[in-house]
Amino acid sequence: DTLRAADGRVIAGGNVDSLLVPEASRTERSVFRSVLPNRTLTYNNSRLPERPGPDSTGVLGIRRTGTIEIAVPRVTVPADGNTLVPVRIRVRDGDGVLVPTTTTMTLEVTLGQWQVEDMDPEDPGVQTVITSGERQLMLRAPAQVGDREGRSEIRVTVADLSNQTTMMFEPAPRPLLITGLLEGRWDFWTKDANSLFPVRNRFEDELRDFAIDSDDGRHRVAGRGVLFLKGTVADDYLVTVRLESEEDERARLFRDIRPDELYPIYGDASLKDFDAQSRNRFFGRIDKDRSYVMYGDYLTPQVTEARTLGAFNRSLNGARHHLETRWAQVDAFATRGRFGMVVDEFPGQGVSGPYALTRPEGIINSERVELLTRDRNDPTVILAIEPQSRFADYTIEPFTGRLVFRHPIPSVDENLNPVSIRVSYETETGGDEFWIYGVNGQFSPAAGLEIGGSVVRDENPFGSHEILSGNTTVQVAENTFVIGELVATDSAGSHGEAVRGELRHRSSHVDFRAFGLWTGDGFYNPSSGVTGGRLSVGARGRIGLDANRRVLAEALRIEDRLVGGRRQGVSVGFEQDVGERFRWELGFRRSEETRTPASEKTAGTTPNETNALRVRLTGKVGPRGTIFGEYEQDVLEATQRRAAVGADVRVLKRLRLYAKHEFISSFAGPFALNTDQSLHSTVLGLTGDYLENGHVFSEYRVRDAISGREGQAAIGVRNRWTLSEGLRLDASLERVKPIKGTGENDAAAVGVGIEYTRGPAFRSTARIEFRTSGPGEEVFGTVGLAKKLGRDWSVLGRSAVSVFFKRRLYERSQLGFAWRQVERKEWNALMRYEHKFERDESGPGPRTRREVHILSLHASRKLSNSWTLEGQGASKVVRDESNGLEAKTDAHLIALRSTTDLTSWLDFGLNARSLFSGNGESSQYGLGAELGLIVAGNVRLAGGYNVFGFRDEDLVGGTLTDHGFYIHLGVKFDESILGGGLFSPSTRAVGGGSR
Repeated sequence: DTLRAADGRVIAGGNVDSLLVPEASRTERSVFRSVLPNRTLTYNNSRLPERPGPDSTGVLGIRRTGTIEIAVPRVTVPADGNTLVPVRIRVRDGDGVLVPTTTTMTLEVTLGQWQVEDMDPEDPGVQTVITSGERQLMLRAPAQVGDREGRSEIRVTVADLSNQTTMMFEPAPRPLLITGLLEGRWDFWTKDANSLFPVRNRFEDELRDFAIDSDDGRHRVAGRGVLFLKGTVADDYLVTVRLESEEDERARLFRDIRPDELYPIYGDASLKDFDAQSRNRFFGRIDKDRSYVMYGDYLTPQVTEARTLGAFNRSLNGARHHLETRWAQVDAFATRGRFGMVVDEFPGQGVSGPYALTRPEGIINSERVELLTRDRNDPTVILAIEPQSRFADYTIEPFTGRLVFRHPIPSVDENLNPVSIRVSYETETGGDEFWIYGVNGQFSPAAGLEIGGSVVRDENPFGSHEILSGNTTVQVAENTFVIGELVATDSAGSHGEAVRGELRHRSSHVDFRAFGLWTGDGFYNPSSGVTGGRLSVGARGRIGLDANRRVLAEALRIEDRLVGGRRQGVSVGFEQDVGERFRWELGFRRSEETRTPASEKTAGTTPNETNALRVRLTGKVGPRGTIFGEYEQDVLEATQRRAAVGADVRVLKRLRLYAKHEFISSFAGPFALNTDQSLHSTVLGLTGDYLENGHVFSEYRVRDAISGREGQAAIGVRNRWTLSEGLRLDASLERVKPIKGTGENDAAAVGVGIEYTRGPAFRSTARIEFRTSGPGEEVFGTVGLAKKLGRDWSVLGRSAVSVFFKRRLYERSQLGFAWRQVERKEWNALMRYEHKFERDESGPGPRTRREVHILSLHASRKLSNSWTLEGQGASKVVRDESNGLEAKTDAHLIALRSTTDLTSWLDFGLNARSLFSGNGESSQYGLGAELGLIVAGNVRLAGGYNVFGFRDEDLVGGTLTDHGFYIHLGVKFDESILGGGLFSPSTRAVGGGSR
């Protein structure tokens, strides 16, 4: 039987006695309950056993040993936003036969868009059906390759089966686009430019880099050129060039939106894209297929599983060459500058922030933020690395350098492994410029074999650094891989080596992993996450004896070679299923640690020894949940024990809510049980396993009012639990309480956040978090809203407050209004109010207190088709109490500009501006007029006269005023210059001295 919705899609299937409802929406499920009361309903394939044997089948007839085949084109597809790519999916059972039933599958992709309706928008990914085990779907190519360099991950999930593949996109060919500007300016001043009190406060950015001054300082000739070129040349080369003769002192790496610094809302839903990103004057890039050569801002090659000890994570400006073929991938890079790398790693605290960086003066946009999960028994083993995306996952406050995440960062994961935040970023070192360069290559000379290596050198005079590494990955058998890596480092004359090896095997009955790591005393590579003088060897595995019984084993040995501390142990166990709802496990653990501790967490407890029996019982509760209880007791020491209880509920297909409480006689995990430490740990949280696309901001896009990317950057909180369409929740709870021993603080953290994006004209978020630890308490809260007030009005507001131990308080709030007339298009206005408050009473000296109010307004009025009036107003008031002194400062700005087209070839402009203090003690002002003439298409000649003045009651001489004429020439050009059409009829004004 099948059941179809009104639109014809299959939403259920089964037989007379049992109806399968595969991932139907909540509304549809309630209908099933009411109209089909006599049938057994099975939701989300819950009756499928968690680990069925080779002869066991679930309600879909899909065996656990079944497979999902994903067939994608093996050619590189252009990322043009239009090309449709066929993706064929086949689902087979354990015998290799296509599954005959109709069921739901989940589609996920990191680049591109599925061309199929989502049956259940509440769940991550796209939900659709597959019939008779086979279906072909279309994937629309992305509009650009993005920071993934065209590598798109595709994942398909059916029941408990999942498979993933990679598809490659390349920059799409496009017609040649050229746009540019040439400017020249001649100033005649009445005062010497080198006078004691210069008063030239221009109406536009001064041209400095290409300028010549006269000997008397009263004349200056300056020029400027700007060029942007992008397009396909010679049939298959995509060329991108940006050239700016005037260096921008405010330029930053990887230019992006700045909601924290400029207006948080602009009153339109336009999409903004940033191309040719370079901190310097020049950007150039040539693409051919998957290879390219470039000069500009770039990231060094990403870390791979085969290259972790030799990782080199930097954000630089310089040259990079990427060569990619079917069998090889080579990257070379070089830069010359004053870049220094800083790597901060600090533990998660159960809250989203703020987390203070050690160097708040770091270069903006240079950071790489990752969440690391380390093994609780061996911190040198990194179990997972989760990269974070700026604005989507976190923001960095531009004035304090503090990191604020969109969701709480737990101190431990669901298995109580410690979670930390690693931030790699650049700083300005000062001094002379120096070189940073390197080359990295990965080669696959034969099937099942990959060989790679890298050489990197940083010639920083304050501490040179060199890394040489080699790696290999070999597939020795089906589902069996061996990975090896060898690294040598030289840091300021200190040499060190490191070796890593790993064996992995995963099949239907065996899951095994063995690893080994050794680092020399002088090894130093902060990007690797491993320190020198360590030894770590271990193995863990699971072997299925039959459908219901398994043998478990784990062994480890860790050693701090610098001090001679060592810990080693082994654990074995037996696991058996009892029916479909219960599982029991019995095991034994043996471990010992030398008198010198292997880690700082066991200091004062060594030597210690563990001989413990372990029992665990797991049961299923309902269709989506499990609970467990576990107890471990040392047979020789009564006070050495561990007890744990927990629950796991799958709230969505790839989102789980978990809770766990553990009592353990150790601060360093089960292999370090001792009689001198006792710890209670409680954790509750959400964890998801789905592919993220950090470039999708459609939830925050509101027609005519809010652009999606800027809206999420301003107020998005990345909540993970979808209660209903457009309503998400995030919650977390954790507590660590030491009962006996030192070195651990009593700490607890709780947080809850909610996000609403359902309404067509309203978006809102709110979060409150509380953390208490040994030193005191911390409260962090955020609230944000974006609303379209009417056809023309929109507002965005947000506020963040953090209180540290009742001694430090930081608050920042922003409110932005936008008025964009959609129909008449006469008025445009932006308004922003910002309030900042800081109080610090934690130091031994006097308290510090600082409060800032900022108000700004930009408005324009189109009086007629030829006459536009623009105005600007801003005020800033600062009250500062530091070192027992109190100071109040304020400044105010008023500016007006009028532009009029007198004829089609003649225009007139008038500017006025005043900057003054509230008490009237000092002021600056400017007044200017300009007459412009279109001498030919895209060529404008202008002349004007400016008056600038400055007054300060404390300066002798009273008012200081400067006057001057200027002549300005501007030329625009585009791709028509290639056909000799420089003076083709086109638009009017270019630049303008009184702008």
